[in-house]
Amino acid sequence: MAEQTGKKEMTSEEARHAEELFINGCREKLRNARGIADPLQGREIHVAFADDYYELHSNRKAIKKIMQENEIYDKHLLEEAPLGRWFRYTVYEQGWFRKKPVIRVSGRVLCEFADFLKSGKSTAPTPASEVEMLRLEAQRKSRIFHYIGVYGLCGFDEDTYALPLSGPNWEIALVEHKGGTAYRITGGEKTRRESVLAFFDPENESEKLWRAKSVISASGDLSVAGGFLILSDLAEELGISQDLVQKVADEVCASDNLLSLERVEGKLIMKRSRL
Repeated sequence: MAEQTGKKEMTSEEARHAEELFINGCREKLRNARGIADPLQGREIHVAFADDYYELHSNRKAIKKIMQENEIYDKHLLEEAPLGRWFRYTVYEQGWFRKKPVIRVSGRVLCEFADFLKSGKSTAPTPASEVEMLRLEAQRKSRIFHYIGVYGLCGFDEDTYALPLSGPNWEIALVEHKGGTAYRITGGEKTRRESVLAFFDPENESEKLWRAKSVISASGDLSVAGGFLILSDLAEELGISQDLVQKVADEVCASDNLLSLERVEGKLIMKRSRL
């Protein structure tokens, strides 16, 4: 079972802001993407982002209706609450007579909206049933490969982690906020993990570099002679690629002549000299 973030309370304002960060961050990742893996055909498809193929939706009308039915309609509350936004980006290729969809990347924000509408906050995790519905919908459209990112604003219940996150034509990423700019992404098969991370991690590269540098600079292991850090372990701990961690390590070593990088038993380590 994947490591979980635990119960998390969010106010309406925090949730709305978190929702916007996720949607905007994913859109930026899609804009910067140059290739998308197509596991159905075992190939990489070249892409150039096109606004015509990007859709952004929300549950605003449904949420407004719920408020009116429960006689709690408040325009200010509606403007603060998360709206359950979701996006869909479709990659097409030219067929004999028309373009046909081959890849669909979609991201959805899920939470217990009623809590935010009634009390302005929530601690309710996203239930497994909501994630399962998205999987079943993708499974029915078997001619397209689906990358699905699900952001649980208040985390996910335990049963969600037992769901299959990879299938013949779909890959699901469970997204949770860890704190600061960091997110935890739980994906399926390791062979597809990099694609999932690339699409659904809202944290940009400069934020990742800053986070890695902060941890390295504060490391107690590197403050003593002979102390060291294994870069692959640090990368896994931070949820950052080893290439980015090494980039930061190179910069830190360049500013401190007692620090260096060396390979020990096949692993790259950052070490403080004993001299």
